[in-house]
Amino acid sequence: MIKQKKFTFKEVYSGNTKRDVIFKCISLLSGEFEDYCNSISFIIKSIHLLILNDKIKLSNGLLILNNEEGNVSRIYELNIFINKAIEESRNLTEKQFMREVMRCV
Repeated sequence: MIKQKKFTFKEVYSGNTKRDVIFKCISLLSGEFEDYCNSISFIIKSIHLLILNDKIKLSNGLLILNNEEGNVSRIYELNIFINKAIEESRNLTEKQFMREVMRCV
């Protein structure tokens, strides 16, 4: 919500408390999900091209990297902020976490 400039002034997070960190993370992920939905057709076409060029393969519904050397590197690493927000969210009950997600999204 912050990233997408869809916030209300009372809900701008300062990051001073653990709750602010969780709320900001949920807001950022919400914006990224909207971007993901807008880009899904390009993502599917890219996956199709990677399969055609034998860079990846589809096996039992899973995409697997074709790598002859056996060394696999991650394409995407979670940053420290997201990791801390995930750790903090583990302290919430499932009901409380879903309430916060629904309130922020």
